[in-house]
Amino acid sequence: MPCACDEVPHQHAEVLTRVGPEFRSGTAIHMGPTAYGAFSSQEFTLLGDAVNLVFLLKSLTRKFGERVLVSSDFLEGGEEGCENCRSLGSHVVKGRTKEVEVFVLEQAPA
Repeated sequence: MPCACDEVPHQHAEVLTRVGPEFRSGTAIHMGPTAYGAFSSQEFTLLGDAVNLVFLLKSLTRKFGERVLVSSDFLEGGEEGCENCRSLGSHVVKGRTKEVEVFVLEQAPA
């Protein structure tokens, strides 16, 4: 699936060639209850288990070599979204006793 991040290596080839790292980006999508608020007049943040799970799912993008992972909670009730995803099975995620079913987004919905 094409991604805006695909352009980063081309746009910054001079710098990346010099320092040597490969640029990759991962994204996770999940749905759950959160709390939000302001730390200051210019900074807002989200807090909660759902936010933590997104962070942990994002780290699985490296393990699976996939760009976008989606939780089963996000897909629940949206059958049309499921046709764009492939299950990677249920996985143990740090800090949780229950496994989380993870999907890879193979094609962006129209």
